[in-house]
Amino acid sequence: MQKTTVLSFKELKQRISLEHVLRHYNLFDTLELKGKSHRGPCPFCEAAEGNPFSVSLEKNCYQCFTCRTSGNILEFVSQWEGVKIREAGQILNKNFVDGKDTYTVAKTVEKTTEVEAPPAKKIDRQRK
Repeated sequence: MQKTTVLSFKELKQRISLEHVLRHYNLFDTLELKGKSHRGPCPFCEAAEGNPFSVSLEKNCYQCFTCRTSGNILEFVSQWEGVKIREAGQILNKNFVDGKDTYTVAKTVEKTTEVEAPPAKKIDRQRK
């Protein structure tokens, strides 16, 4: 009997950054940091003028302002590999989770200060 692994797209997106994926495909070094995003030629439409491909590591997403492609790690791998989203998830799982790609590192979030959330506002739902 073959063991079936359940893929969690949410878990993949939490564990793997877009930077890791771009480095895996040797594309990250083509990008330059401009403000909060990394910009460069689009790996899909190959447009280079004006560096239309924008990557936000903070939001873990990308967008090309020429061909209008955008998305997260799943959409990137899907488009790059020419496969459906489910297969892209399997590729990510194989390369980064099972295969322990050298670019995969645990994400750590450092908290500098603890801020308590304000109490939730009570909504008065009475009709007038």
